[in-house]
Amino acid sequence: MMYFPFFAFATWTTVTSLAAAPNDTEWVKYEPGGTLVYETDADGARIPDFSRCGYKQGSPVPIVDVGDLPSARIKLVTPTGSPSVDRANIQAALDDLASKVPLIVLNGDVKLRGIVILDDPNTSTGEVVFRIDQTLRIRASGIILRGMGTAVESKRTVLRGEGESCNPLILVQDGIYDGSAPPYLNVESRREAGTTRNVAPVVYPIGTTEIDVRNADGIFAYGDEVLVHRIAHDGTYPGTTDPLPSNWIQALDNSLHNALSPTWSASKATGWTLEGGPPDDTLGSYDHYWTRTVLDVVSSPNGHRLVLDAPIFAPLDPNFGRANVSRFIADDIVNTVGIEDLVLESRKANGSIPTGADENHPANGVSFGAARNCWMRGVHGLFFVYTFVTTQRDTQWITILGCRAEEPVSQVAGGRRYAFNILGQDHLVYRCFAKDAALSFVSQGNKSDKKDGPSTGIAFVECVARRMYSEIGPHSYGTAGNLWDNVLMKNPRMDELADQRALVLGFNGWDDHGWAALSSITWNCRCLDVNEQRVGRFVVEYPTGFAGPTPLRGWRSWAVGCDAQHKTGNASFDFWNQTYVLTNPVDLTSFESLYRAQLHERIGFVWLPDLYLNDFD
Repeated sequence: MMYFPFFAFATWTTVTSLAAAPNDTEWVKYEPGGTLVYETDADGARIPDFSRCGYKQGSPVPIVDVGDLPSARIKLVTPTGSPSVDRANIQAALDDLASKVPLIVLNGDVKLRGIVILDDPNTSTGEVVFRIDQTLRIRASGIILRGMGTAVESKRTVLRGEGESCNPLILVQDGIYDGSAPPYLNVESRREAGTTRNVAPVVYPIGTTEIDVRNADGIFAYGDEVLVHRIAHDGTYPGTTDPLPSNWIQALDNSLHNALSPTWSASKATGWTLEGGPPDDTLGSYDHYWTRTVLDVVSSPNGHRLVLDAPIFAPLDPNFGRANVSRFIADDIVNTVGIEDLVLESRKANGSIPTGADENHPANGVSFGAARNCWMRGVHGLFFVYTFVTTQRDTQWITILGCRAEEPVSQVAGGRRYAFNILGQDHLVYRCFAKDAALSFVSQGNKSDKKDGPSTGIAFVECVARRMYSEIGPHSYGTAGNLWDNVLMKNPRMDELADQRALVLGFNGWDDHGWAALSSITWNCRCLDVNEQRVGRFVVEYPTGFAGPTPLRGWRSWAVGCDAQHKTGNASFDFWNQTYVLTNPVDLTSFESLYRAQLHERIGFVWLPDLYLNDFD
């Protein structure tokens, strides 16, 4: 496998936060003996644990050798030069493996059906090119699609999608797919009937792993997979006649009103405002969902306490909505699919490389939908209109490592050039590279009637964005509990960045996207020009809107150890006192990476490989 020379991060010394906790203590630090200790604020907010993000909750991504499987489970496909034949041959190999019974390999840790290898054994160097004219579909668990690498100087496998009918080039998802945008599988349909129980109406701060549930005797047990649903909209609490509080959206809206006054207008917060009554798509649009496993059930004064395997990345506050828990059905979710060592290209129907603002070619490279415990490793994407890789809202525990998205071909406009477009829950994007993207490493929110929730628990770790057109960070509608850890922004297009914002966690006024980030973190990130000088503004904020008798508390976001330059300009982005605009770097003595430190504490080692990226100057 070939990977890429990476840059070296500076060595920094002390753990300090610019957004100081009570008494100016540290948000997270090492105690003697090497234990991580977390500070909380007056509302119980603390930096949550991200170490369960990624494949099998932060486990090493499998390295599967062909010798690990019998020869009948290794499918070699060679190129023919015909897009229709290449596509049919690859799809036939994938479908043949899908019909097999999974085998247990790698010391019983992985269940695999087999590997499809794209190669020409008669070629020892250069490009091995496969051309396809329709989407390739991986519809079953336990399948790896593998090329021979991406390095120009040696042998590499290229998969060219020719024409708009292969959009995306690769789709990982079971169920019916008609060739259009992948369908969203509504999490509501995955509840086990008769198991929904109300969460006791007390405040659970960000990062909690324990919640109390009423009337749960005999419903939940050790090992159950459950869906935690935070209900944010107005209306009646499901299964009762109790009205839901209406002040969640009001509080967010009031934060904007207070912050932007006198320039505030309802149009700046269309997705959130209740003025004139909520829009039709408000109900359910800003709910949050987490899929977790029950580790213990114990009695509590409020009913039964569920001890969960991973944190809830937002507060559960009865003053701003309610929550419930249901047993979760995951039967049709694809597991353990890997895409490795390939170059993916978006080409025109005649096979030529698109140029300029031409958008008549595949918009998307890889899409994961209704998938878990999958990975992409060493994959290089070129010329796509919209995304190189998307994890849809109904995905969880996917790791993307050592991948590159470069040379997008499209207009420079909205809805384009989202290189790593990450939706769903608990994903890890590690040491990936994006060039000339608008949104390089982005988490997405929820809107319309898609009730799968905003992205939550996404970790972008040690990634590089070069020549970006827009800021790094979340994009829309209430993403919660996401992490940008040691992300380097290199030589951004400063004339394209609105108000020179390089990284924004908070309100996104573009296209009425409302509060794009809640309860999120930027840790030890930098934005540098070609001369290694600090440029760009980092803006980190959280809502402090007041609705009725109760302020919107506990939705804190953090900025720790970030290196950026505050550029004066449009003050409308410096909303209020609780906004932290970073002006100087902060030294970090104990650890540079939050994800690495948390992973080491939980499992005793850091498995992250030394993948390298080059050519970022």
